[in-house]
Amino acid sequence: MRVAWGSKYFYWIGLLLLTAIVFLIYAPVLNGKFVFDDYIYIVNNPAIRHLSHLSQIGNTAAIAQISRYVVLFSFALNYHFSQLNVFPYHLTNIFIHIATSLFVFWFIRLLFGTPWLISSDKNGRRDNVASLAAFLFALHPVQTQAVSYITQRCESLAVCFYMLSLCCYLKARLASSSYGRAVGFLVAGVAALLAMFSKETTITLPFMVILIEVLFFHGSVKKMCSGVKLWQLWTGFAVFLAFLLIIPSFFSFQAGAFFNQKYISQSHEGDVFTFGEYLLTQCRVAVTFLRLFFIPVGQNFDYDFLTSKTFFDPETSGCFILLAVIFAAAIKYGRYQGRLASFGILWFFLTFTPNLIPRANVIFEHKLYLLSMGLCMATAVLLYDVFQRKTKAFFIIGMGIAAILAVLTYQRNQVWKDEVSLWKDVVLKSPQKSRALNALGAALQNHGDENSSLDYLNRALMENPDNPEARNNRGVIYKNQGHDDLALEDFNKAIKMWPDYVAALNNRATLYQKKGQYDLAVADYERAMQLNPTYPEIYFNLAGIYKIKGKVDLALKMYDTLIAMSPSNSEAYNGQGILYADQKQYNLALADFEKAVKINPQSAAIYNNMGSVAFLQAKYDEAIDCYTKALGIDKDYADSLKNRAVAYKARKDFSSALRDYDAYLMLRPADVSAAQDRLMVFEILKNKK
Repeated sequence: MRVAWGSKYFYWIGLLLLTAIVFLIYAPVLNGKFVFDDYIYIVNNPAIRHLSHLSQIGNTAAIAQISRYVVLFSFALNYHFSQLNVFPYHLTNIFIHIATSLFVFWFIRLLFGTPWLISSDKNGRRDNVASLAAFLFALHPVQTQAVSYITQRCESLAVCFYMLSLCCYLKARLASSSYGRAVGFLVAGVAALLAMFSKETTITLPFMVILIEVLFFHGSVKKMCSGVKLWQLWTGFAVFLAFLLIIPSFFSFQAGAFFNQKYISQSHEGDVFTFGEYLLTQCRVAVTFLRLFFIPVGQNFDYDFLTSKTFFDPETSGCFILLAVIFAAAIKYGRYQGRLASFGILWFFLTFTPNLIPRANVIFEHKLYLLSMGLCMATAVLLYDVFQRKTKAFFIIGMGIAAILAVLTYQRNQVWKDEVSLWKDVVLKSPQKSRALNALGAALQNHGDENSSLDYLNRALMENPDNPEARNNRGVIYKNQGHDDLALEDFNKAIKMWPDYVAALNNRATLYQKKGQYDLAVADYERAMQLNPTYPEIYFNLAGIYKIKGKVDLALKMYDTLIAMSPSNSEAYNGQGILYADQKQYNLALADFEKAVKINPQSAAIYNNMGSVAFLQAKYDEAIDCYTKALGIDKDYADSLKNRAVAYKARKDFSSALRDYDAYLMLRPADVSAAQDRLMVFEILKNKK
């Protein structure tokens, strides 16, 4: 019996198997943490907090244009249903990857229905090639950065719509009815718009349609132009131009701004490059991408990549020659029976062209997500043609390659489990890169390991003393450790290097606030607020200062702004509740505490505050119940032990009060007033006996 991946025996089983394997190899990241730009796009992005304000979703400090609106909207949907629970964000990314992989399968099967390939579908060539290409794409470890890194949903979702658009376009071109063609073209157009509003790299989509028309429907540009009516040609050109201009319009057609300047490289510190040098560097980047596809080892989230300064550098010129040879071979091979393999190679070159627009980061692996589809197609075709009628051998070797890729992807996803493991891997591969050392230091700091964090931050500053982020992060550790003078020195240097550095301004302000220098603190907070009015911590800290200075109205205004900006911020409700309690507005205070505890039901502090308000209203049973809930969360929460003791005392339950005072004094033996209260309760019980 002939074995074919796409035969009736394996068709649906193969697709279900692909889905199951993808879930298995991406399982390590399902409960992974937010990392790097996730904090800008999701965690600290108030623009995604309100589905009711759709126009504001794209209004974020992370992006100055609307070219990623669809992705931000998807983040807003995730946030609406699960807030900052990371699991649904990762799950969504995995579903997008599976859908894209299935579109790869569908796309190749549709290509075999075009005039140029329909006669070549012999011995199951269509289904075998489509299946292998889909498996290669779905299981390849180079896709991990686009799938496991939540923010790079920009890439995966854009490519998903890109592929859906091409599939629907082909379906329309091959449709036998006018209705089928109309529906296909309509869905293709909508999907193209969604792709372009997901990421700018989809600008190649109109060109890809032209390439498909030339290679698979007409055979050459000349035949395409001569084989259609004039009105069809002009209509097609108008549609092509309309879609082509969408993405440049996001940037107000200011193309010259990208090319007529020098860039400070973020891929290798100290490098400054021109447009010409950037193009030379991209020759090496393209070859690196090819190497990663065929030999997927040594992957790196943040490469330390030198800029090419001259074409005559042996590595640069060698890469250019290699790319030229591959391109020429694709053109020549495509003239004969290898048109689909040629198309796969040309796909790689065409989808690589957006990378020729200069940017500070010259290489990131997630850019391979779209590029690799062409390589998957070419590899599947060439492998099938090598074995031709030996379908069983093709099946075994194809499955073997897929299994190896799956194992490598699973191993790579172990790195993506959290930010510490991710940045440790980067530092191992880019040990002299200050950005990586700083990021690892910050990750360790977030995990409470300040000593190790300080070591990496010091290393980051040894590699680059002018790294303001490392200065700021080290300043935070110094402040936490009580070294205020060292912290202030680092904050001052960070702000001097980067005057608009909002995080450093906020941190310096908190240091001034800690030292009681409120005027200096307010000045820094207000400056930070001007630079980034969506930075939540500023409003919370300013509210604290206004409360201390007795400016209750201003403090409430800060809390109102913060809550409007971030309605799931439990600390904002808790802080406002405390302020209302101080003003003896107990009903308002309790309402805020109830909202806070609904958002964060595991906060002992909020239950303690609710208990204190109930106590002030002489509702002792309610107060005791709240304090008990706080202690159920944290049995050593000293404030609740003391407060419950006082409530028991007020309710004349002296035995319970004595028990709580004893437990409290075990934690805080130096509290003289509590010791005196405990003695009073003890005497009362003694006299009763």
